[in-house]
Amino acid sequence: MLVTSNITTDVIIAISTIAIIIYFYVKHQYSYWKRLGVPQLKPTFPLGNYPFTLPKGLQIGAYTRRYYEAFKKLGAPYGGVYIGLTPTLVITDADVAKTILVNDFNNFTDRNMYSSKHQPVSVNLLSQTGKEWKAARAKFTSLFTTAKLRSFINFAATCKQDLVAYLDEFADGKKDVAIRRVTGLYVADVTTMILFGFHAHNFKSENKEINSFGRAVFESFTPLYQLKLLLTHCYPKLARFLGVGNVNKEVEDFGNVYIPNAVEYRIKNNIRGIDFLQLLIDAKKAGVELTMDEMVSQSFIFAAGGLETSASTSMVMLYELAKHKECQTKVREEIYRIREKYEGKTTYDSLMEHTYLQQVLNEVLRIYPFVTNLYRICVQDYNIPGRDLVIEKGTPLLIPLVGFHRDPDYFPEPLKFDPSRFDDKNDKQKGYLPFGAGPRNCVAARLGMIQSNLTVVAVIENYEISLSPKTPDTLEMCENSFTLSFKNEIFLNFKKIQN
Repeated sequence: MLVTSNITTDVIIAISTIAIIIYFYVKHQYSYWKRLGVPQLKPTFPLGNYPFTLPKGLQIGAYTRRYYEAFKKLGAPYGGVYIGLTPTLVITDADVAKTILVNDFNNFTDRNMYSSKHQPVSVNLLSQTGKEWKAARAKFTSLFTTAKLRSFINFAATCKQDLVAYLDEFADGKKDVAIRRVTGLYVADVTTMILFGFHAHNFKSENKEINSFGRAVFESFTPLYQLKLLLTHCYPKLARFLGVGNVNKEVEDFGNVYIPNAVEYRIKNNIRGIDFLQLLIDAKKAGVELTMDEMVSQSFIFAAGGLETSASTSMVMLYELAKHKECQTKVREEIYRIREKYEGKTTYDSLMEHTYLQQVLNEVLRIYPFVTNLYRICVQDYNIPGRDLVIEKGTPLLIPLVGFHRDPDYFPEPLKFDPSRFDDKNDKQKGYLPFGAGPRNCVAARLGMIQSNLTVVAVIENYEISLSPKTPDTLEMCENSFTLSFKNEIFLNFKKIQN
């Protein structure tokens, strides 16, 4: 029905009306925190406070430390931002963060992580919610017991020989080494043995499937894929309606083909392994309800996390040890002392005795947290203890780890590499949350730390390392990456130690 007798005029009126409605809706939405008396940063439509840059990963990256610093300057324990049109509460007080993550966890059981039923591989422990997450957590926690870790650690010794043989080709001034590639290949070797039970021998002949999987997860970001990620970050409801996935198709195809084939082959030929995949098969045989989609999705998240977490963390550990020779010497002396005690064998028990190495790892995870933020969603209205604010059900929360870990209020001289911060064996320091806290912390945290430490032990016991002139003295983090990533390539020089 026409409003006027002129169709052009009617179209203009319709468009103007829609524009006015959108304008006032956006204005109302962007005043949400102000109406609650919470300090907020000024948003810009349509991304709100989300950076105007294409993302590289499943969530917003280290950019969030700017939110943290802005609210800290105001002396606020929290502040409001907008991701797209969604009001999001940024936590800047360590006590409030602990209360949310631990004490009052039942009000914040879910992570604000995107998943889509159209893409089953995205439905995993990282993104599952409510009863679905609790059931999955119960199924998979038992896969990372101390007993299981003891058996997994033996794989590292098998892979170490290839690592040393590879580095020998570059040692003693022959050529500097891009260390990220080295730690990536070694961790890929160990991870494939832990998960799938075979030695990929990446240093001799790179396993194209495994390494293309790793690159596809963390390095392959086409503009179209990044636009999809941006939509899942800022407008997740619209993304789900459109069936948009946030996992690279190459990764999805790998999981949907490789893992079912491996399971079928083992069952058909009565083959047993001592790896993660076998544990899943055994759990299913024992009556645990496990669909093939679950086996694929959980294997995906553990493989992806294991590959990138340990490779990047051990890379930075080696970088800092190359910069700080006194720390490197101390680590090496500890390695030799423990190696002699255990007659040259690397075991779970021997690794647990590397107290100074663990301090180095803790300090690296402080300055360079692998996951840059923690995410939660309020599942029922919640009044922060001692505060006037009631967080409404459905409100996303963001805890910027880079902000906390580099806050001088918690860590004096925060950019200074100082493992002695942890010399009292206290990794529960206020504001220190590398793996989260509470029931929804990282289920595979111990495995990740073990892999990182194993990589460093394999290198430091055999080589003296130093920075190449190509390597900058300060690493610049990529702010649009979901996980730890740098703009700089790290090159190291290796000098063989004659044992």
